[in-house]
Amino acid sequence: MKLFSIRCILWLTVIGIAGEGSGQLVKSEHFWLGVSSTAFGPTSNAINDILVVGDDVWFAAGGGLSRTGDNGETWMSYTHADGLGKGGVSAIDERNGVIWVATAFDTVVVEGETLPAGGGLSYSTDDGETWHWIPQPVDSRDEMAYSPTTTNVQNLTYDIALTDSAVWI
Repeated sequence: MKLFSIRCILWLTVIGIAGEGSGQLVKSEHFWLGVSSTAFGPTSNAINDILVVGDDVWFAAGGGLSRTGDNGETWMSYTHADGLGKGGVSAIDERNGVIWVATAFDTVVVEGETLPAGGGLSYSTDDGETWHWIPQPVDSRDEMAYSPTTTNVQNLTYDIALTDSAVWI
């Protein structure tokens, strides 16, 4: 009986949330990131990571990096052409005014077959005005303590964590 009651409450909750007979959930305007006719939006709808720094919201996306400081009214976007590594942005973090991003892209290894590859790390010390790129880190082929990663293929950075003295990937 308890299970039936719980199911009924859940069902009534869903019915109460859904629009009248439309089968769609009601959108809360309070949390809606509005888009104006002048906004281009993020570089992609595939968002991998989100970072909030003050009023700025940074979106690590499949098409690059995007930022809005006015709740989506206007957007700035950054790609490989702006100094980021090749590909989409897979991770982002900020500490002490320095923004770090990691990128990844698909590469052809055999005709008709692609694999993901790390596009390296990029950082900005001036709020995104300029970017500095670092190749995807790899290990020395001579490493004996563990099996070294010697290529950027299938060597992706999925997260970044920062301390005052280190960048952890």
